[in-house]
Amino acid sequence: MVVSEVSILDVPPLPGNPFDIRPIERSRAHEMVGCEGLLSTWREHMHAQSPRMVLLVGERGSGRTSLVNSLSSQTNHHFRGYLWHEEDPVNRFLSELSVTFCGHNLPNSMHQTVENLVESLDSLTGPLPLIVVDYPSDIEMSDFLVSVSPILQRLRAFVVVTLTNAQLSSMDEGTRALFHPVSYTHLRAHETLRYRVSPHML
Repeated sequence: MVVSEVSILDVPPLPGNPFDIRPIERSRAHEMVGCEGLLSTWREHMHAQSPRMVLLVGERGSGRTSLVNSLSSQTNHHFRGYLWHEEDPVNRFLSELSVTFCGHNLPNSMHQTVENLVESLDSLTGPLPLIVVDYPSDIEMSDFLVSVSPILQRLRAFVVVTLTNAQLSSMDEGTRALFHPVSYTHLRAHETLRYRVSPHML
């Protein structure tokens, strides 16, 4: 048998680097594997327009951000809060939400900001908007969540709050009760199982 040399030009290119440790972006949602059951359930809620708030718990590098980025591909209306503001984080968060869903004309009061958000999200059609709270793992989130959770509960949206186990354990029980049962991520960022390899890529 004669085996001819294989040129690098004969090998089809990969759509992404399978060893990349950065989170999967929403445009590459089809590459996310290992959480199909959870993603399927959440997608059903979004398409059925069934608002709810969920907690997604996992350590840094466990795939939380990849999962919510993949979920965001299901809707045209999405927000991900990931830049933490030490000074007045609640107002800054609500302002960012308002700019995303209501435009740049910010009201003068927090009350009016919240009412505008409720009205704007109520008027949207199609799959539910996605709101993700995805702040760094070292942030103390308990006081922030006590303040924003009752507001998020009023919004017609699918809300995901990502936490580490330590952040979850410091969460107020009354606030935690506002959320549906906790979902956990178990993937590690360097695992190639996150990437779907099709035959034409080999």
